[in-house]
Amino acid sequence: MGRLEGMKALVTGGSGGIGAAVCREMAAEGARVGINHYGDKAGAERLLRQICDRGSEAIVVEADVSDAAEVERMVTSTRAAFGELDILIALSGISPKRESGEKIPVEEIEESQWDQVQAVNLKGHFLCCKAVIPSFKQRRRGKIVTMSSIVGKTGESGPAGAHYAASKGAVIAFTRAMAKELAPYHIVVNCVAPGWIETPLTARISAAIRDSIMTQIPMGRGGRPEEVARTVVFLCSEEASYMTGCVVDINGGWLMD
Repeated sequence: MGRLEGMKALVTGGSGGIGAAVCREMAAEGARVGINHYGDKAGAERLLRQICDRGSEAIVVEADVSDAAEVERMVTSTRAAFGELDILIALSGISPKRESGEKIPVEEIEESQWDQVQAVNLKGHFLCCKAVIPSFKQRRRGKIVTMSSIVGKTGESGPAGAHYAASKGAVIAFTRAMAKELAPYHIVVNCVAPGWIETPLTARISAAIRDSIMTQIPMGRGGRPEEVARTVVFLCSEEASYMTGCVVDINGGWLMD
């Protein structure tokens, strides 16, 4: 029996990269998984087939997490398929860069671009959490895992810009605020903060930037999406029942704090 047997989970940003790995790992551990995507229907459907072919249960739900009405529809659709949710994994995020893969300097960030990053990376977390918390409170249980980044702590991790760093730092503060507020209801809220993870997105970054970052990582390599996914599963399991408000670093030693 898997560590998440019988649990119902919603994973935002679940169609590719880290999100897809989280969906696969949670399904393998017995959870029924709602795979959220926005504009990547092919990736989400491919992941759905992979999970179902292994005998697990999942659905695909498209939604823009920065839109409150779409978030409500996403949560309602997932509940209709599975029943009340036990787990929310908020992973959706964007990181705009120059065409060369380099970060955009502060003075060149457009106001609309700043707003878009905060809307997806921060407001999206807020809206998704807001949508599930009432049910979690009523049943006095629930697990929430949010997605920050090493850049949310350091302010600098190669190609990420200030708009991205600001959003990820804010996610950490938001996570801790929720953890304190929801602890009396037996709802645990934790955060993962990955460093360089080998995904299709990081594959687009120039070799020069990548090589520079690798010199800063004591383990000498990037992480794998599955390594993040296993940490997320752990945080959702009973093994982590006394952990809340934690920010778990997954960065090969790049930042040790």
